[in-house]
Parts: sequence; C-alpha cells; structure tokens
Amino acid sequence: MNKIEALKKIEELKKFIENEEKRFMPEVGEEYYFLNSDGFILTETYAGDYFNKGYYKMGNLFKTKEEAELYKLRLISMANKYLPKVGEEYFFYNIGVMEVHSNRFDRNDVEDFGNYHIGNCHDKEKQAEEWGRNFAKAFEIGRVE
Repeated sequence: MNKIEALKKIEELKKFIENEEKRFMPEVGEEYYFLNSDGFILTETYAGDYFNKGYYKMGNLFKTKEEAELYKLRLISMANKYLPKVGEEYFFYNIGVMEVHSNRFDRNDVEDFGNYHIGNCHDKEKQAEEWGRNFAKAFEIGRVE
C-alpha cells in the first residue's frame, strides 16, 4: 500500500468512526445506477470526468440496481399520501410484524407522522395490505427477523 492509498484508508476509517452518512460515489471505471427524472433506472460507467452532481447530492447514485429499485419504491410510496383527520381511525401496514394495524391519527405521534411521511396511512384495511405488498420491503432497512 502506497502513501496515497494509506491516507485514503485513514480518511475512510475516520468517517466510519465518526458515523458520518456516506453517499455512494463511484470510482473511475465503476458502474453505477440512478433514477432519472422520468422514473427509469439507468446505469452508466463513471469515466472520472462527469456525473450528475444533483443526483449525488440527493443520494440518487447506487452501487447496485437493487438499491436503485428500493429508492424508486420509497419515492413512489411517499408521493401517494392520504392524510387522516386528527382523531380519525386509519390503517397502516406494520413493517415490524408484517401485518395491518389501525390507530387514531395524532399529528404529534411519531408513529402516525412516520406512517404519513412514507405514504402508509390508508382509509381502508385492504389499501394498507396492498401497500405492504408493494412498498414494505423498501422500508425494512435493518429489520431483524
């Protein structure tokens, strides 16, 4: 390992220790995936000269097609939102136990607000089940079986 490689490793370790969020940035010659403005997942090989900096800033560069597909699912889910009235019963798909639950909507409740944010508030139980089939996997990051 030469000096430049060693310094690069040290910087990577510092970021790991500080627990910084690290966006994916491809190396020269590495293939990467992204979601374009029409919703298509595209791939390019990074030549070292140009890439879309907006995609990078938004976290829209991925090492694998699967990661890009999950990102797309999250965006679609978050775009389709139903906002229950305060105190109104709504249905949601509980990702932790993989089943539909209901609750009375409270704007100050973290779970209710989180469900709304990811598009997981529904006025019918069947809609919550469908949401679970279509989108739950996109939000199961780190779920323990």
